[in-house]
Amino acid sequence: MDTGEYKGGASDSVDLSVHRELICLLFGSPSVPLVNGLVALVTAGILQQIFPLWITLAWLAAMLAIVAFRLVLWAKFGTGGNAPEDLDKWASRYTLATVVTGGLWGLVASTALVATEPIYYLFAAFVVAGLCAGAAIRLSPHPPAFYAYIFTSATPMVFFLLMLGRVIPIAMGGLMLTFIAVMILVGRENHQRLADYIRLKNEQVILNTELQQATFNLTKQITEREKIALALEESSDRLRAIGDHALDAIIIADADSRVAYWNPAAERTFGFTARESMGRRIQDLVVPSRDKESVAQQIGRFASFGHDDVIGKTLRLTALRKDGTEFPADLSVSAMHLGGQWHTLGIVRDVSDQERTLASLRRREFDLTAIATLSDQLQSCRTIAEGSPIIADHAAILFPMTCGSIAIVSAETPDLVQVSAWGSNVPSSLAQFREADCRALRENREFESAGSSIAEQCEHLLASQGKPSLCLPLKVQGKTIGLVNLILVEGNAFDDTTRQVLHSFADVVKLSLANLQLIDSLAEQAFRDPLTGLFNRRYLMETLPREVRRAQRRNTPLTIVMLDIDHFKQLNDTYGHDAGDFVLEDLAEQLTEALRIEDVACRYGGEEFLLLLPDCDLATARRRMKSISHKIKLKSNVFHGKILHGMTLSIGLAALSDGLSTGERLITAADKAMYVAKRMGRDRIECFEASPPEPRASESQ
Repeated sequence: MDTGEYKGGASDSVDLSVHRELICLLFGSPSVPLVNGLVALVTAGILQQIFPLWITLAWLAAMLAIVAFRLVLWAKFGTGGNAPEDLDKWASRYTLATVVTGGLWGLVASTALVATEPIYYLFAAFVVAGLCAGAAIRLSPHPPAFYAYIFTSATPMVFFLLMLGRVIPIAMGGLMLTFIAVMILVGRENHQRLADYIRLKNEQVILNTELQQATFNLTKQITEREKIALALEESSDRLRAIGDHALDAIIIADADSRVAYWNPAAERTFGFTARESMGRRIQDLVVPSRDKESVAQQIGRFASFGHDDVIGKTLRLTALRKDGTEFPADLSVSAMHLGGQWHTLGIVRDVSDQERTLASLRRREFDLTAIATLSDQLQSCRTIAEGSPIIADHAAILFPMTCGSIAIVSAETPDLVQVSAWGSNVPSSLAQFREADCRALRENREFESAGSSIAEQCEHLLASQGKPSLCLPLKVQGKTIGLVNLILVEGNAFDDTTRQVLHSFADVVKLSLANLQLIDSLAEQAFRDPLTGLFNRRYLMETLPREVRRAQRRNTPLTIVMLDIDHFKQLNDTYGHDAGDFVLEDLAEQLTEALRIEDVACRYGGEEFLLLLPDCDLATARRRMKSISHKIKLKSNVFHGKILHGMTLSIGLAALSDGLSTGERLITAADKAMYVAKRMGRDRIECFEASPPEPRASESQ
């Protein structure tokens, strides 16, 4: 329901009261500005890595200022600013504050134009999307505020992503645009449901008031003896007209709780006809057996004194139909004094649909909150292994009556490997399976099986015999990166709500997994030499201090090996740089095969390599290097039809000691030993000594 229809005054009092209650809901909780403030602090920590500090601080100050302003609005509204005639003004102020807040978040989209790494505008997009999801829930009571927030915060991100003109940003912009449309639909749906609920409640109050007033008038007329006959007739006609056309069940019972009036709506509600109901006790007709005793006690008190705790109140209770089914109902009770006896007039409304709607709203809000929380937590993860248990925990909450798993395409093989699972003790899927084992992947679409035929089941599913199952491919930019599957543990079929939640869950998971895969790839590129595939100097500088501390703590040996290819420049000059690259790659491959798993091989620069040998003393390291260099020397390679004879190496060794107690000193010592080996004729191994010896005859390796 568009709140714009209330401008200029409303003739319908019910609609006007709905409008007012929706605005009050808008000010019901300070969670929205508080969440914006908290997220702004986290976002500022990221933005300061991209923008100058003064810009980041200026943006954060503006954001905290508008958050403070919105909290002041909320506080003032709650302490006397909610007069009916002022509500539209307060809504306008709140909308203006929302526009400013959204605009500040929209500025974050500029990271797409400034940041050099995609991770920053991915982060910005996730933040804006998460806040828009929250706005769809908390701002939906007032659409102008909700639409203004969505437009000012999310539209700039879409615009800047599309401006980049690259495939990934354009795809992200499209996803963001789709997400905005979904959030608008969710917000409109939430708004309509809230408005319908409030309208139903207000209409019930008005109807109860009118009926109570009618009862009061009827009682007053009955007391006038001179007009009793006419009053009874008129009141009877009035009550019959109201009762016959009322949508709610209306029942009148005497002091002994026997039915004296049963309107058509009561027939529809409870299943008993008026003929079947007249003269029977209320507790024998519509009261569940567990409540009959308490109802009988209340009726006894009412018959004696003409009043009870329930008179004049609206109660939510459970009623009973003729077929034995129970349903939730609202009951309003009034007292009538007729013929010297107290009678009760009860108005019963079946609220089953209302309860289902409220339950659906609560479930939808819960699901959206859980998915938003999942998105926030996955953003803080650095690896897929770290995010997998988080995904499993949230999936178990979102899909409580299922077991399931998530698999991703392996980087080493064309198979899919399971990374996360939840549900019963029986695995839902094979830990590793081929794409051909899943019909969803073969057919490139969502695949659901009712479980009635084994032939319809996917071959990789283990726990699906006779049970409904659902497989959904995870795609990013048209490329399948994985699969999510669900198997119903209890139930006959998947409902629309489960499918809708699964798609929202899958959207968050696939983007997060793609992001984590990108992070892994970038980390791998950052620490690997692109030519040889060995670790680079940056990785060495991060690893060496840790290995030194570990060796010192455990009192175990640690040796550094520095080696250099002899006459490498001459090889380049003779055969070309491609041949030199070929030799470097071949040496890296031989070193990798010869080293232990715990050893670290790095390309230190040019034709220099550095080996880090934990738990290896100087003598053992010397023997190992002698064996390795001997094999390398004997091996010949053919490059473009030319024979490249075996390489010789100049090798320097340095071991951890009191004098060499840091990584920098170890590297310097091994480098000096290597240059001693070169000065003394190359093709040899030298160990670091405090005072280098005089040149002597070449030592054979």
